[in-house]
Amino acid sequence: MTAQGGALSARIWEVTVSCPRPKPRIPAQRQAWHLEPERVASSVEAFFPRDTSLTLTARTVRLRMRVSGAQLGGWYAPDNVEKLMAQLLDLMYFDTGISGTASLPHPVRFEIVKRIEQTPTTEGDQVT
Repeated sequence: MTAQGGALSARIWEVTVSCPRPKPRIPAQRQAWHLEPERVASSVEAFFPRDTSLTLTARTVRLRMRVSGAQLGGWYAPDNVEKLMAQLLDLMYFDTGISGTASLPHPVRFEIVKRIEQTPTTEGDQVT
């Protein structure tokens, strides 16, 4: 809270990672079960922060997430996000070369956008 009693601002980083869709390692009929929306959402939740989404189209894979600056510089740094995304796709039976090193098909594109958001103050917020 500000000294005047206003809202706090928070820096949030919106990260979008996209790459070509990897080829499946198993027949499409067997893979379909792993790609059902509720299973994809559950798998994404195990690897990434809340409210992260994964979109699979016929040609691309796109991951969208929102993180703090500390997360972006730590666990969710771009190199680590790429590895986590490759591991996630491997669990969905895509060919990511995971047996050697986790990798996504190239080109891998990152878009990182900083947003400033106003957060509501709550009773007990302290000014430092």
